[in-house]
Amino acid sequence: MLSGTESAGERPGSHPACDLVLPMGSATAARVRADIGGVQDEPQSGERSMSTAGSLPEMTGQNRQARNHPEGAPHPAQFDSRPTSTVRRHGPRGLVPGVLPLVAALWVCGPAPPAFGQEAARTLVGNTGQPAATGATPILAIQSVAVQFSTGNTTSPWTLTAIQLDVAAWQSGATPTVSLHAASGQSPGTQIATLTNPAAGTGLKAFTAPSDSNVTLQANTTYTVVIQSDTTYLNYNGFTLRNTESAAEDSGGAAGWRISDDRLSSSGSGWSVSGGNLRLRMAVLGTGGT
Repeated sequence: MLSGTESAGERPGSHPACDLVLPMGSATAARVRADIGGVQDEPQSGERSMSTAGSLPEMTGQNRQARNHPEGAPHPAQFDSRPTSTVRRHGPRGLVPGVLPLVAALWVCGPAPPAFGQEAARTLVGNTGQPAATGATPILAIQSVAVQFSTGNTTSPWTLTAIQLDVAAWQSGATPTVSLHAASGQSPGTQIATLTNPAAGTGLKAFTAPSDSNVTLQANTTYTVVIQSDTTYLNYNGFTLRNTESAAEDSGGAAGWRISDDRLSSSGSGWSVSGGNLRLRMAVLGTGGT
């Protein structure tokens, strides 16, 4: 544990994503930590250091043998006579026998935490929690689909992270294109960004905003999400999207945001409102806004 002004970056041998927690006295914990970090702590009061040079007079011949191995005493190799309160290194970074398993069990490492203050993306508006309708809408080269959403009031803008779509089918060879546009009435206006496709698959798939630029969403503004594909009638179900018949948005979104009840479609000669009561299941993810 760190105290006072000590930090993980200042402690020898520390790792910014690791910490050592030892359930023992502070003196013992300090010596074990020093042994791991490559720094030998000073002996605590009342303890005898086993590595102090010159603490014992040099002995030779029979006196040395008698001193080190008195008659009838067990050989030193049979046990370790050092005080258990003293930590002595075995090798440049070794540990006292029995301490290594304890350290291995209590040394916890993991990925570095997210940068301080970094905001996680959240669902600003969505209807993916509403019941899915029967069937799916095919997206073809000659039949594009669009859906509009409107932002709420805010004193600072939002940043788009991704558009989620509920994919019913995404077959090999089908390449969809999802883009964000301004709104021009009930038609797409100026293109703002082309989103990055996720790996092909079904279910909720996030088409992400470009990583090299921020896509800003202004307050009280309507935007259009355009979904296109290069599939033909020969691969009619190459890329299809699920719908919902519900006109409700999921709870928990940003205040004032909504998804249009009208689904737009185009066969290459302008845009029109599709008949029926189906709305694409989608969600807008982003950060910011206050």
